Amino acid sequence: GYPSYDGAGAYYDWPGANNGYANLGGSYSYIAWSVRARQSELASYNDTIIDNNYYGHGFYVNNTQAGSHQRYFRDFNVGYNGHTWYTMTDAGIPDICWVTWTPTLPQTGFYEVFAYIPSNGATAHDAPYRIHHNNGVSKVVINQNNYSNQWVSLGIYSFTQGQNGYVYLGDSTSTDGEMIAFDAMWWSYRPAATASFTSSATDICAGSTITYTNTSTYGTTYSWQFPGGTPSSSSATNPTITYNNSGTYDVILTTSNSYSSATQTQVAAVVVHDHPIASFTAQNVFLSLPAAEAVFTNQSTNASQYLWDFGDGITSTDVNPTHLYTSTGNFTVQLTATEGTCPDAILIRDEYIHVDDPTTIVSAVSDDYLFYYQGKVFYRFSTIPENITIVSTDGRRLLTMTLSESTGYINVSHFGKGIYFCKVMKNNNEDIPTYKFCIF
Repeated sequence: GYPSYDGAGAYYDWPGANNGYANLGGSYSYIAWSVRARQSELASYNDTIIDNNYYGHGFYVNNTQAGSHQRYFRDFNVGYNGHTWYTMTDAGIPDICWVTWTPTLPQTGFYEVFAYIPSNGATAHDAPYRIHHNNGVSKVVINQNNYSNQWVSLGIYSFTQGQNGYVYLGDSTSTDGEMIAFDAMWWSYRPAATASFTSSATDICAGSTITYTNTSTYGTTYSWQFPGGTPSSSSATNPTITYNNSGTYDVILTTSNSYSSATQTQVAAVVVHDHPIASFTAQNVFLSLPAAEAVFTNQSTNASQYLWDFGDGITSTDVNPTHLYTSTGNFTVQLTATEGTCPDAILIRDEYIHVDDPTTIVSAVSDDYLFYYQGKVFYRFSTIPENITIVSTDGRRLLTMTLSESTGYINVSHFGKGIYFCKVMKNNNEDIPTYKFCIF
């Protein structure tokens, strides 16, 4: 059978010590006997949980003095898998007893490292674990006395695949004579944060909003940047942003957790368009048959396509159309300006174009008259008109004036020879025929 727990009655020869057998229950009673005598080798190993019986497979126990590597170590049948090593702490001197745990990691990435603290052999108030990882060495001090048969996190660190990192624990602390335990160590993989997102739209009109859907993984906090947007930044998971000014803008998302971060930048993620504005004028709005041709000037902005409605059943998609009216009347003109993304802009000018037929125009009606004589147009009306407009036969407006009397004349001595039409507008909107006069 096996010797007693303390090793009393068992003999072991410390190489270079006395070249003979020493009774472990005697002067060497503080020396633990090899666990190999009490526990068989494992048939298989967990490469990310390194237990204290994984000799030659990630667990290494040693001391700086001559003799067995396990000199000054003791053990208890407690802890992870029912066994733990411990020794007594020393203050103010370098480590005498120390242990390393080296995992074989399946992939490069972040791992949270845990130390198992047993229920016995663990009274050290400041056990100094040193974690060797990709970014250096981190020292984490654990009060083992606060825990019993439980895993305690030492933090999350970056490691490379394979055997490229380890944890070191020695017996040098700030207090003499406490028990410091060397049990199992566990590397638990922690996926790194990723950053990704989608959006409800990419092409919008100024003043519109976009909702961003966060599809990141393993993040706990988010930092958004929205150049050109309102607000221009956000920490919300799925923010909604308003874009008031036209332009092309990037969107940037940084996803973070306690140990990693990732950033996605979508270049030219948003194109903001100005709303179209419809505007136009006509060269002449008073026209006469048969040459009642209206020339339109398109003054619209932020548009690429146009649709004209001239009010007589005819339409056009020209930018600056010319339209020939073939009947008399007052015609409403409508222009629709299209941008492609934003809603169409529509401008309607009611009764904008006026077309007369000279063959139906009278020279005088009732007591009212209007005639030309020696460079002047003489007139008399029963009531004072609001204004008089003189146009040429091709519809060009030559003169408009407001009258203050019902009788008088208009100086047209600068007019050339030809036929002219005089349109009279009264304050009461009375329908007055158009007058014609000739200059020879």
